[in-house]
Amino acid sequence: MFYNIAHIVVGILWRLWFRLEFYGLENVPKEGGFIFCCNHISGLDPTIVCLGVPRKYKLRFMGKAELFEVPFLKHIIRWLGVFPVSRGTGDTTAISTAADIIAKGGVLGIFPEGTRSPDGSLLRFKSGLSLIASQTKADIFPCAITYTQGKKFRSRVIVNYGPVIPYQSLGFSTGAPRELKEATRIVQAAVEHLKAQHQPALPAPKEE
Repeated sequence: MFYNIAHIVVGILWRLWFRLEFYGLENVPKEGGFIFCCNHISGLDPTIVCLGVPRKYKLRFMGKAELFEVPFLKHIIRWLGVFPVSRGTGDTTAISTAADIIAKGGVLGIFPEGTRSPDGSLLRFKSGLSLIASQTKADIFPCAITYTQGKKFRSRVIVNYGPVIPYQSLGFSTGAPRELKEATRIVQAAVEHLKAQHQPALPAPKEE
């Protein structure tokens, strides 16, 4: 209930504040049980990119464990379905939670860069995304978000949803590290491609 209300309220709020543009909505899977991944620029990202995903899926993101130590905020994000992950520790509890979400037909949200990009450029993806995909046999739904003028009032925000990457195309057979690395590369390339779409044209060079 809280998630549905928040989804509606946030949708109204951000549509008033930003000029939101959503592309590729036809690519949104018809059923749950997949992994949603996106580049990460701002703390606002989860509340914006989820607007193109049906509320019935209740998109659940991994959040760094430190967020759950902040008074009040920890309660809000839990109500929204965010669950903690201890970065860089091989958090098996978080992986188990992720697998359970997918198995029950939910949608797992991951920012595979592991942190926010300071300048908007795409950072190297971590292998945790591929590890979860290999264990759950879940498809991956890629997305890219761009703030063309920062986060000021009525600035343009572009969200591109890409075609689903089927589990079978990720090349898993044994789950060896090289397979995880290659699967991660495939997903990062897909997000990179989405990020390059519908970008504002660069101004023409001034004549001297």
